[in-house]
Amino acid sequence: MSLREIYLPIIILITVLFFIKAKQKFGFDFFLIFLIYLISNFLVELSASFSVHYIGNNMLLYNISILTEGLAFCYTFYYVNNSFLIKKIIVISATSFLLFWVIDFCFMQKNNSLDTYSYLFSAINLATFSLITIYKFVFKNAFNNPFHNLFFWTSIGILFCYLGNIPYLASINTLAVNNWKTYRMAISLNIISQVVNTILYLMIIIGTICHRPETNYKLE
Repeated sequence: MSLREIYLPIIILITVLFFIKAKQKFGFDFFLIFLIYLISNFLVELSASFSVHYIGNNMLLYNISILTEGLAFCYTFYYVNNSFLIKKIIVISATSFLLFWVIDFCFMQKNNSLDTYSYLFSAINLATFSLITIYKFVFKNAFNNPFHNLFFWTSIGILFCYLGNIPYLASINTLAVNNWKTYRMAISLNIISQVVNTILYLMIIIGTICHRPETNYKLE
């Protein structure tokens, strides 16, 4: 296994360890759900190369990762927002994403290539929710320091991650199905995903360290 293959699992594992160490800062429900998301992503990234070698592809793993990550971040935004309207929109978006994922996985997915349209759908939704959350932290919650809040830092990480992934996800399916040359181009674009995912986990680590549970972190 090369450094490129274990680099992201190491970053995720460090994030898991920091998050577990800071468990007293968070409510039990959020801690448990977010920890399950982090561990599942760690296992997916760690197992991906082995799956390619022994099974032939890792499509099932990444489809599961798309689902768990999308729903976990929807829950994160639901948890931090007290606005009834925003909560309702998040529930509708999460339900729509789940249905789209099922349709994508059952009817559009191929055995040897990852159909990223459901992830693209999730990316657009989550980037939008992260922008709304950052705006509310900065302009609607002036009496609390957003830098002492995990959800502020995580929102920044999600925004960078999903905005950075949108051009990659929008083009990879088209590039991958044309010919070998464009397929190799699509694979090379994976560096974009590596960079923005690194930013995401670094933001989660910073947020975990800086988070102060005594502050009011719910947004109206």
